[in-house]
Amino acid sequence: MFREFLKAFLSYHRSERRGFAVILLLLVAVIGLNVHLRISGPRSATAQLIAFGPSIARFNASLPPFGADTHAFAHPRPWDAQRAHPHGRTPERFPFNPNTLDSAGWVRLGFSPRQSASILKYRSRGGTFRKKEDLLKLFMVDSALYLELEPLVTIPPTDETAPQRAFAPRYERPALPIVDINRADTLEMENIRGIGTTFARRIYRYRERLGGFRTTAQLLEVFGMDSARFQGMLPQLTIDTTVRTRININTADYTALIRHPYLQKNQVRAIIAYRQQHGPFRSVSDLRNIHIIKEEDLQRLGPYLTVH
Repeated sequence: MFREFLKAFLSYHRSERRGFAVILLLLVAVIGLNVHLRISGPRSATAQLIAFGPSIARFNASLPPFGADTHAFAHPRPWDAQRAHPHGRTPERFPFNPNTLDSAGWVRLGFSPRQSASILKYRSRGGTFRKKEDLLKLFMVDSALYLELEPLVTIPPTDETAPQRAFAPRYERPALPIVDINRADTLEMENIRGIGTTFARRIYRYRERLGGFRTTAQLLEVFGMDSARFQGMLPQLTIDTTVRTRININTADYTALIRHPYLQKNQVRAIIAYRQQHGPFRSVSDLRNIHIIKEEDLQRLGPYLTVH
C-alpha cells in the first residue's frame, strides 16, 4: 500500500512534465548567457581601451598640472571666455551711458552680440542703471570687469533721465450714506457696509423688541454680530435717541414683558407678583425692591420702562 502511495505521489501528468521541461530549458539559457558575458566582457573592455586610449591620453595631457587654479579653469568667467576667443575683438575703452548705449557700443566694449542683445532686452523691460554699481546686475559683468569699466560710466542725474509719467486722475470713492438705525427700514440698512439682507432683518427685529437703540454698542447684542463687522459699520451710523418705545410695567402682561431682551422669565414673574401684592409701581426705581433685579439690570432696563 505504501508503494502505491509513493508511486501516486511521485508520478506527473503530461502537462506537468511539459512545464518542467520548459523551466529546465530557461534555466540552461540563463546560465549559458551568464557564462558568455563573463568570457566576452574582458575582451570587449580591452577592445574599447585600444580604440579610445589615444583620445583619453590627449584629454589627460590638456588638464592643468596638479596645484594649479583648477576652479578658474573649470569655471571661466564670461568676460575671460570672450577675451580668450580666437576670433574676439580687442575691447575698446570710451565713456558711455549704459542707459543709452546701443548694441554696437556694447560690442565695441568687448561684449558678444548675444550679450549686447540681452542688455538691450533688459532695458526694454524697464531695467534702468541708476548708479554705476547697477552694472553688477548683469550676469556677464563680474567684479574685475566692473572695476575696469567703472571710471568710464557716465549716468546723468536721475531727475534728468527719469521719464515723466502721466498720472491718471485719482479715483475718489463716493461718500457712504449715513443711516439712522432707529428710523431705517431693512432696505436702508442694507446700504451699510457689511450688512446684507439677513443682518438687516436681525437688526430690525432686535430694535423692535428692544424699543429702539440708545447707543451703537447695542448692535453687538444682535445675533452673529462681531467686532470687525461692527467697526466697519460705525462710520455710517447715527441714532435718533428720541425714537424709543417704553413698556408700562403697571399694565403690561407677561407676554409684553418677556418679549424685551433684557428681562428674564423669573424677573417678569416677580414684577407681576410684586404689583399684585403691593399695587402699582409709583416709579421705575421701585423695581429695586425686587431682589432678583440687580442694579446693573435696572440701569439697562430703566430707559425702556415707564409707570404711566
